[in-house]
Amino acid sequence: MIRLSLENWTVPKFPEGIFKLNAWKQTEITITNTGSMHAKKIKIEPVGDIEFTRYEIPTQLDRTKTERIPIHMKPTVMGDVPIDITIAFKDALDREYASSKDLCVGM
Repeated sequence: MIRLSLENWTVPKFPEGIFKLNAWKQTEITITNTGSMHAKKIKIEPVGDIEFTRYEIPTQLDRTKTERIPIHMKPTVMGDVPIDITIAFKDALDREYASSKDLCVGM
């Protein structure tokens, strides 16, 4: 059985007040391939009232490997800012997978 998973990924929990309106803050997304095949064509798609800088995503994540991807975030509205982050990727047979997480950044 072939198993491919990037389900094991995290974005750190942010303490209240760490973000400020229109100010950049660096953080990272950590992804681990817990599957039995390599993940390729990895995409990270954040959506919300927050800007993200360009970030380098590995073109392939070998099985059992972990990668930390630094990103910069800047909230564009005051209050609690909901963010949806989706990681999409393909396996060696070009089958597509996606995993999403919701988080909230408080200011």
